[in-house]
Amino acid sequence: MQDFIRSGYFRLRHVITEQRDVGGLLDRGEVIFVLVMPPDLSQQIGAGRAGKVQVLLSGADTTRATVAQGYIEAALLQIAQRLSSGAASPDAPAAFSINTTILYNPALNSTRFIVPGLIAILLTILSALLTRPRSCANASGAASRRW
Repeated sequence: MQDFIRSGYFRLRHVITEQRDVGGLLDRGEVIFVLVMPPDLSQQIGAGRAGKVQVLLSGADTTRATVAQGYIEAALLQIAQRLSSGAASPDAPAAFSINTTILYNPALNSTRFIVPGLIAILLTILSALLTRPRSCANASGAASRRW
């Protein structure tokens, strides 16, 4: 865990010991992702087996989820390379087996949010155009009247 934090990309927000706490943190937006590591992860890696790590991502903001996923996988890959460089055998398995699960929007589909956003922008521009004040002054600044 310390290697993960030392990567500079992440901050430890919460240490969770109960699975039921995961949904609340993701629902409230307190965290973007939850990294689930079994208590015997170091023993698994020390025994030459791939340690199983699960990443739970909130898909509420697809861009953030995709970027976070890339950073998480890169950080875990760096840690895995460091751990495997000390392996006795070149045929040793990878240090981690990563299972990423995206919650709330598994397909990371953002198209259903783009169309309503575009409609809101068009309505804002249209309302600004329709409510702009009409000038009563001519180019010289004097008021003009038509009879």
